Amino acid sequence: MINRPQKNDKNDKNNSTETLFQISHEFEICIKLRLDAFFDSLKAILFVFEQNAKTDYKQSLNYVVIKSIIDKQPDIGNKFFASINLAFKYFEQEDYDFFINENTYINNHQSSNNKDHGHDEVAVIMMLINKSKDANEKYLPILTGLFSEIAVDKTLTFNQIPISPFVVMNSLVNGIKNIDLSSDIRMIVYNTFDINVLLKLNSIYTRIIKKTGHKAIDIDHLNEDPEQNGILDSTYEVIAQLFHRHSELKGSNRSIQSYIRKDLLVQTLNVIQKQIIKKNQQDESYAPSFKEIKRLLSLGVVRLNKKVAKMRLSQSDSDTIDLLTLFFKYIANDNSIPHILKKLLLRLQIPILKIALQDKGMFKNKTHPIRLLLNQVSYVPDGFSDELNSSNKYVIKLEEIIAVILLQSAYDSTLYENLLNELNQFIDKMKKRFKLIQKRIKEKAIGLEKITQVKYRVLEILDEKMHDKYMPIFIRDLLLNTWNNVLILEHLRHPEESQACQSKVAFIDMLLNCSRSVQDNYIGINDIKKISIQFIEGLDLVAYNSKDLSDKNNELVSFLVKLHGLEGQMHEIENVTFEKQHHQVVLYFKNEKSDQLRVIQKDRKTDYFDKKASTLKVGTWLEFTKKTGKLFRAKISWISPITGRYLLVNSNGVRLADKSVSELAEAFRDKTCSELETVPLFDRILLEIAKEMKHSI
Repeated sequence: MINRPQKNDKNDKNNSTETLFQISHEFEICIKLRLDAFFDSLKAILFVFEQNAKTDYKQSLNYVVIKSIIDKQPDIGNKFFASINLAFKYFEQEDYDFFINENTYINNHQSSNNKDHGHDEVAVIMMLINKSKDANEKYLPILTGLFSEIAVDKTLTFNQIPISPFVVMNSLVNGIKNIDLSSDIRMIVYNTFDINVLLKLNSIYTRIIKKTGHKAIDIDHLNEDPEQNGILDSTYEVIAQLFHRHSELKGSNRSIQSYIRKDLLVQTLNVIQKQIIKKNQQDESYAPSFKEIKRLLSLGVVRLNKKVAKMRLSQSDSDTIDLLTLFFKYIANDNSIPHILKKLLLRLQIPILKIALQDKGMFKNKTHPIRLLLNQVSYVPDGFSDELNSSNKYVIKLEEIIAVILLQSAYDSTLYENLLNELNQFIDKMKKRFKLIQKRIKEKAIGLEKITQVKYRVLEILDEKMHDKYMPIFIRDLLLNTWNNVLILEHLRHPEESQACQSKVAFIDMLLNCSRSVQDNYIGINDIKKISIQFIEGLDLVAYNSKDLSDKNNELVSFLVKLHGLEGQMHEIENVTFEKQHHQVVLYFKNEKSDQLRVIQKDRKTDYFDKKASTLKVGTWLEFTKKTGKLFRAKISWISPITGRYLLVNSNGVRLADKSVSELAEAFRDKTCSELETVPLFDRILLEIAKEMKHSI
């Protein structure tokens, strides 16, 4: 059974622990009934197999296996509830990623037990989970909001709540993972579980929502409420409930109060905005804080209508103003927002307050145009220079849009949609240029990557051919330099197994054999002629001019002739003159340092930073700290499929560097590199506000 959280001694229905206790209690009761129904269905399947067992050998085997599962019902049930219990335990400990991390081994277990069907089985499991999510799309967002209210510290996903289809399905897998079952039997078990448990979760979820008294958003009627069109923000729902709780704790009773009308508040804010614009014409740096705006608002409404001196703000308007006070405080303190963009955002305090008073959809709806506009203003998009100043194209465009917003006295959502579209079109133009630059840089990086790989491969070939062999220094240097270039070019043009490449590789053996002393083997003038012909053919590839080609060939031939005492026959080789050469012999050993380094790196244990660096994705922005302390941003534009190196570009798409996984891991480790925040401004601030309010109540 589920080991439920301990009840809190305080009789507070809104207490998080009490809510979690209610949920676990209801879930235990309901899921046990569904699990019993699952085993009853297996018994019905067992009866069918039993009827056919006498005439069908396969059916008799299936009968034995299904019976063993039914016989182990108590053990499977215990493991099933132990897995869910563990999910609740980790949720209480605020380890919300446990459900994903802890269950990844289940998929590995399935694959290792049945290599032929492992991946298919995992696909079936995930399909059933997603099928259950779709069937419960009405309830899962509500439950996610409920659990987010309990947790607050993180905006949770469906998979991170301890009663999700993901947790339920994986709890079954945990229950049967040690039973030796064929792939066909597992499919029967999973489908039976799907019918009796996963697809029945909606009734369990409904019961939990009703029992906890959670004020759910009516998802069936979203389209009927213009404020709730789009993607709902569960964090705002938590904040709204926290404001309500705060009001209840204060014991405020506003039912008999007369409230200041919204239109009067908006009218007053219009007057204040005009005064600020007038002052800005004399002093551009003038920017009142939100606290000062609140003070001016309370004085201004009385000046416009003296009757409101005895009136109060409605609870809704008061909460909106308090929320925006916190909102702009976080903007002012957010160091991740460039200073010049922060100044632009703070100029929007009054327009945002006017909109929020008239349209709560700005907070509720993640796709509200004002919300998207603020998110966009808070960072520099791809394609624009990081060097922000008054002449920056992006800054100029933002100033134009903000100037239009500041002149508005009435709220028109269409205007803000048009302004957002205008800004996005402007950004898209710059992004096209950015993508074109990135494409060229990527193509260049791929070319350099291929060259690097070919160079390594050619060096390996030379090492393998020359290792532990005596050879003249002249021949060693010729192979490692001149012929190395020939091999690289040939391998870039043709596959390694091609005749063109193989003939150039065979030349190495031919030359090494011909470079051995006369005591070892007999080399005639015709052997040297063959080497000369192949050598000239190879030199033609690296575009030597005729004189250089002749000189190098002459150098090699005269060396080999002298080595084998064939000076008297040199006239048989055209255009070759005798030159003095050094014939000192050395024993060649391949460079083993790189091999040793690879072994050391392989043996070194990976840590958190290695794992973090190895899982970075294309599009991730990183922030690096130079030795001078100056910060700069870089985006991962491409990851080499061969070496895994990351290509880094700036906001204009220009290449900055390429880094290996180990180099980035070391930068994370010594804190000279960090991953930049990718959560949109609005979402990030609402989450921080929810945390602050949760801890203060």
